[in-house]
Amino acid sequence: MFNTKKIHFLVFSGVFLYSCSVNKSKVGEWSKKDKERFNQYIKKEEQKGHMTSFGENKQMFIDCLFKKLENNYTSFTLAMSNDKAKEEMKLCFNEVYGPKKSMKGAWNKEDVAKFNNEMQSIQADLNKLGPLKEDFLKCYFQIIQNTFPSFNDAISNSSTCQKLATDCANEIIKKE
Repeated sequence: MFNTKKIHFLVFSGVFLYSCSVNKSKVGEWSKKDKERFNQYIKKEEQKGHMTSFGENKQMFIDCLFKKLENNYTSFTLAMSNDKAKEEMKLCFNEVYGPKKSMKGAWNKEDVAKFNNEMQSIQADLNKLGPLKEDFLKCYFQIIQNTFPSFNDAISNSSTCQKLATDCANEIIKKE
């Protein structure tokens, strides 16, 4: 038979081991307690007014930050104990609110500006088109934007751009 001291020792050991394993966070899988700490931190930041300008994408930012911290740190406390957490916040802010990436048919402002600057650099040649210049520029921008995912992709394919410019010129001449 078991003696009572052995039973107490086994029960105590089991409870101790269980309590050590419960609420233990690890990278990629924070405990309920660490998730609560993160949520409390976010609520405090909201109360301080630090998130008032985040607008409709605030939850996307919060979700991004949580994932980055949980996937890189063993606990919320450790995540917030160094400057790396600030870097994670910056990364999330840039992911959610940073410049929109260009894609075929929808270039961002930066790529549109680059295209316009490039056209300004060849203004003398474009002026030779006379009254057809604006129609040519509209056609050329549209076809370039729909063909390439960004301005940098377009300028690295000069032969394709020349062909597209010729296509636009021919299209405009046919309309005349």
